[in-house]
Amino acid sequence: MSIELRHIAKSYTGEALALDDVSLQVKEGEMIGFLGPSGSGKTTLLRIIAGLEKQSAGEVLIGGKVVDELPPQKRKVGVVFQNYALFKHMTVYENIAFGLKVQKQSKKHIHMRVMELLKYVRLEGLENRYPQQLSGGQAQRVALARALAPKPKILLLDEPFAAIDTKVRRELRQWVRDVHDDIGITSIFVTHDQEEALEIADRVLVMNRGKIEQFGTPKEVYEAPSSLFVANFVGEANHIYGKTVGNRVAIGEISVDVPDKPDGTNVHVVIRPKDIRIREILSDDDVTGEIVRVSYKGDFYGVDIATKDLRLHVYVPKEQDYLLEIGRNVAYELTDFKLFEERPMSIASEVNPYSIEIRKSS
Repeated sequence: MSIELRHIAKSYTGEALALDDVSLQVKEGEMIGFLGPSGSGKTTLLRIIAGLEKQSAGEVLIGGKVVDELPPQKRKVGVVFQNYALFKHMTVYENIAFGLKVQKQSKKHIHMRVMELLKYVRLEGLENRYPQQLSGGQAQRVALARALAPKPKILLLDEPFAAIDTKVRRELRQWVRDVHDDIGITSIFVTHDQEEALEIADRVLVMNRGKIEQFGTPKEVYEAPSSLFVANFVGEANHIYGKTVGNRVAIGEISVDVPDKPDGTNVHVVIRPKDIRIREILSDDDVTGEIVRVSYKGDFYGVDIATKDLRLHVYVPKEQDYLLEIGRNVAYELTDFKLFEERPMSIASEVNPYSIEIRKSS
């Protein structure tokens, strides 16, 4: 079922807008990731769609109909919370059956549906256990089964993997994607984990301070960020600040064309580590730097190169590991970069711990 938000705003007394004129459309059957830092408004937006909070302005449409006055149980929405929100005094069976009992379904129907879902979420034989007897991954699957039991048209998940350890989290998010594809339901999940959003979402909504920064496919958000915030928040990046001179800007010893920017324009250059190539030095004309750090990443290496003016973070394929010796000088070249005509921003670790701010080398 489709979802449309029209000019949604949310304000709390004495506080800045939690949501500021948010409009978007979600197609039937899509899986959408709401991505952003803490306080960006992503969970508030999810709760408004679910009917758990009331917006201050704007409209929510589900299946083409305005649902602003409908309570959560009549919106055909299933919700999975970060902390699972399982009833501790109820067994796994009773938790899954809860929504069906609220719908006053027959005991036979409830039993058949619960047993069907226990098999579907791979928890057969655990129906008599209580939440405190389950692992984090098992508890999350119970929460998902409970949300799916009434056969909702929309599934909403609020930080569904945040409380689970890394290995189980990776397995569980792929399983949730498989469930989404199998059932064909429209799904929205909230996350602050960029890897999670890029891996399983059809489209990613990047939010910041109650506003939409960008709404696009994972590739669009990563490869073509629409703002400096998106470029910084999604993926690792090198950041260089400078001014244009003669329709060019210097990136260390490299000068690149910026034909549509007048002289003296303050620019912010963003370079993905994958967009810097290293190789052996072949001539005196090569732009070079010294390898000062090498980190093994499994499928590639993360390498820091100190140049005369900069320190760059580069992704190097395993096939080039013969070059990776601390103290060795190598040639480097840029294959792509993004340019923003914005004032330098603070690259704070709480916004994106993977960003690298380039400073002058000492």
